[in-house]
Amino acid sequence: RQRHLTIPCEMCIRDSLGAVVNKDGAAITYPCVMLFLAGMSGTPITPMNWVLIVTCAMIASIASPPVPSAGLVNIAMVWATSFPGTALPGALGWIMAVDFFMDRYETCLNISGDFYCATVINKLLNRYQRSTNKVLPESSIVSPPLSP
Repeated sequence: RQRHLTIPCEMCIRDSLGAVVNKDGAAITYPCVMLFLAGMSGTPITPMNWVLIVTCAMIASIASPPVPSAGLVNIAMVWATSFPGTALPGALGWIMAVDFFMDRYETCLNISGDFYCATVINKLLNRYQRSTNKVLPESSIVSPPLSP
């Protein structure tokens, strides 16, 4: 026996796009880590370095896989892009030591951002439906059969 679940179409778009793009925690953490690494290694940060750091951090946060400690690879990539020809500092060991805790902070920030965005979009869609008296189309999702 199958059950049909219906959810509004806009929720499908919002949830699938928001889960990929809204990774604020990583986008905030990477520039902070670059500042720490540059300070520990004595590498000067120019305005052009900051532009590269922020741009790479945004792209890396969107492209980061949802696995533990994946941010360490992105940190190395942002460093190599922002400071070409400069070896990755040994202070990365300090980051590796606290990466578990930083991941938890990033996850909390990402979930808070997702919740806030979902709430705002839901309120905007409800306001739109009330003002136009239109019901937005729904997607039909077939759940797997129930086991006996």
